[in-house]
Amino acid sequence: MSNEKRIISGQNIAVNALTFKISVNCVIEMPDSNDIDVSAFLLNAEGKVTKDNDFIFYNNPSSKSQCITLNSSAPEVQVFNIDLSKIPITVKKIAFVITVPVEFSLAKQLCIDIKEELVFHPETKQMKEKSLILGELYLHNENWKFRALGMGFQGDDMDSSLSNGAIIHLREITEQRGARHE
Repeated sequence: MSNEKRIISGQNIAVNALTFKISVNCVIEMPDSNDIDVSAFLLNAEGKVTKDNDFIFYNNPSSKSQCITLNSSAPEVQVFNIDLSKIPITVKKIAFVITVPVEFSLAKQLCIDIKEELVFHPETKQMKEKSLILGELYLHNENWKFRALGMGFQGDDMDSSLSNGAIIHLREITEQRGARHE
């Protein structure tokens, strides 16, 4: 890990591999670390999730094309296996999101690691949000790039580029967690 390059919010980096891993590491002060949910949204050119199988999370751990699979067996380190050669032609972007039942200001550690070469640590010290778009893979001039974001949101504030089904699911996760932790 010492050879990893740190990237900052808004930075874009070319991805020069067809198959690689993206891991999300989160250590947060809360009663149950199993409440950390990581997901990926396969988006079309309009920025929309077009079908349920394009929403990858613990209950749907792989896309139909097998271009992305999620291993969430260890809640504090969840890993996406990516195969860019299998991404359907209609998918132009993949957004990576994390949702927790408490505000991110309680996170001891939060980062997204790309190919074990790049790492992004979003600023969470003052963050009151419980959901965060960590970053996105996107197609630009026939090349895949990763953009670090670290964009927090609260339920209804989420960027409308994700489908209503995905937004509804994230709201349900947030509401269920709120009920469990109140």
